[in-house]
Amino acid sequence: YALIGLSEKKFGSYHPKSRFISDGAYWMYLIHLPIVTLVTFFMFNVHMPIEIKFLIAIAVTSLICLVTYKYLVRSTLIGTLLTGNRYSFKLTGL
Repeated sequence: YALIGLSEKKFGSYHPKSRFISDGAYWMYLIHLPIVTLVTFFMFNVHMPIEIKFLIAIAVTSLICLVTYKYLVRSTLIGTLLTGNRYSFKLTGL
């Protein structure tokens, strides 16, 4: 119960950055696989440790997903269809 109470206290309020990421989660889920495939395909012949390639693939994919969500999806009909009306979900009084 203590961990639930602590989580409610720390994470129970509205934060714009976490809200942006949670709103874009479904979009990012839908498009990440082809992006990861392309990024790793282009790094196939690059000679560097696999751990560095992994981190590069994560960073590039995350950046592309967030940028496309912000500029191509969030304020369009696609964004409304994926996440609904984002203004109706704000937490009030919690």
